[in-house]
Amino acid sequence: MKKFEDILFYIAIVFSGYTLYKVYMANKAVPDGMCPINNYIGYIYISIGLAAIYFVVSFINKRKIAEDK
Repeated sequence: MKKFEDILFYIAIVFSGYTLYKVYMANKAVPDGMCPINNYIGYIYISIGLAAIYFVVSFINKRKIAEDK
């Protein structure tokens, strides 16, 4: 379970970094006053979802380890 938790963490970090990069690059290409976030809202939701899933899995794993001791 720990290995799954680590892999999920790295996937969440890499995907969130990719999303941040895409939004940053899109922000440089649009004129002032426009918001490029709306174009990448799906990516942002996936990033938040991955982070939330990691948090839940981490909590469950720590609780399971505490019960085993």
